[in-house]
Amino acid sequence: KEREGGFSRREFLRSALTGTAALLFGCGSPETPGLDGRIDSGIPLPQAPPLADSVSSAERSALAYGFLKSRMDPDTGLIESFYGLRLNDTSYRRSYIFTAGQAIGAFLISGGAADRERATTIGNSFIALQDSAGSGFEAYDVRSGEITAYGQKIGPVSVLGRALTDLYQATGDARYLGSAQKAARWMIQKRWRESGGKGYFLYNDTDAAVSTEENSRALIFALYLYQYADDGNNADYLSKATLIKEWLTKDMWKGPAWPYFEVGLGATGSLNIASAERSDAQYMPLLAFAKGNEFGAWNVNLADYDGLSWLENYRVSVRYNGRD
Repeated sequence: KEREGGFSRREFLRSALTGTAALLFGCGSPETPGLDGRIDSGIPLPQAPPLADSVSSAERSALAYGFLKSRMDPDTGLIESFYGLRLNDTSYRRSYIFTAGQAIGAFLISGGAADRERATTIGNSFIALQDSAGSGFEAYDVRSGEITAYGQKIGPVSVLGRALTDLYQATGDARYLGSAQKAARWMIQKRWRESGGKGYFLYNDTDAAVSTEENSRALIFALYLYQYADDGNNADYLSKATLIKEWLTKDMWKGPAWPYFEVGLGATGSLNIASAERSDAQYMPLLAFAKGNEFGAWNVNLADYDGLSWLENYRVSVRYNGRD
């Protein structure tokens, strides 16, 4: 709701979070730019030099978690997706829900109590923002919680839904599982298509575009709900995952003569040969098939769908800060 007659979106989000949020984030004042935990001023930042090879993996991990922690807003619980952008950049001060899902996963992997609390804070923020149909918009203003990108994409919703399922597993709080199941219902009701023993989720509501990457993420989300859902739809979630697998292996996989996955279908429903996002299209199906193997949904030989070797043809040399 707007402020008229009630809370602003920022106040609503703040009321949904724990009172200890500021302590958990270690945040400074709103006027302080940089890595004290608040949002930077939008002035482009100089690139830091790469870490020395002698820096241990534990030190690198601590630095990464420290940076991630500093990107969280203490009032909204949202996490800023990019740092150091110019004020006129379209992603300035945006919190993308894809980022939220990835951050939840990172904080849960940390294993610490404080980081788990940070993960739940991000989860609480999405529950507060989730629309009545179950979806989430692509991005929100990190400080106010206002919608800044109105797209509703299958991949980001799947990543966040899977993260909420992880939160449920970590905390036992059924709110997170309920939110994930609500998101899945929106996906199935609004975007699901199937025919001839194959199925997929449409990229949007306006045309026939379909993404290999986003459907692979949706497949993983469906497998998690097959394992953990309490809404009685476990078999349907497994069916959706299996139909996506069939679409990926039968329609998108070009091997063995051309061992790679196509990136998906374009707006007209024909193969999308314009997109250059071929790396995501190679590794995401493998991760999805492997998760299905782990959950006992099927027994796919991953070597039969290895587009990573083919992807090596696209490798280029990059020189950054004087290093190859």
